[in-house]
Amino acid sequence: MTCVDGPATPGKIEVRASRTPHAHLSPERPAKRIVHDLDGIDRPADPHQLLVTGSALWGAWLDHRPGVVPELLIGLGTTSIIPTIAAAIASGLPYILAWPFERDPDVEPGFGRGTFPAAGRIQGKRVLVVDDHVIHGYTAASFISTLRDEAADVVGVLCLIEDAEGSARWRVESTGVPLCAVHTL
Repeated sequence: MTCVDGPATPGKIEVRASRTPHAHLSPERPAKRIVHDLDGIDRPADPHQLLVTGSALWGAWLDHRPGVVPELLIGLGTTSIIPTIAAAIASGLPYILAWPFERDPDVEPGFGRGTFPAAGRIQGKRVLVVDDHVIHGYTAASFISTLRDEAADVVGVLCLIEDAEGSARWRVESTGVPLCAVHTL
């Protein structure tokens, strides 16, 4: 199923999501994580929802930035695997998954330098970063910088859920890259 040049699908979908404390950080840190239908944490994930969500993600991007079609999707972090694959199926675009290998979230917010496994394979490519949720935007903004260091043309960040309580939109868009969210929590 390829809809790169096809019509956009509705950007709004039914997504059950909630905020939960991040398991790997100390209780003193106000960090949180978003749990949603596709991650299979609270309840089994419905495979059909994967297809619906992928179409909604891709449709939201086409509506948000008409005519801006990336060459490659890059999933940011392990939690982005499912939405990245869903968006790749809907768009027909190839994808790469990336996450920081050597980062202590208690010490360093964002994406650690020198930890991107696709280094050298994205130079000159138009890339769309895909994430399942964006809370504060530190990781996305840092990753945008990492991609630019690799000479990639970052056309946007596409996420399933934007936490409106955080400063993600401001932080991501301050890099000059648009943030497109399908759902706001």
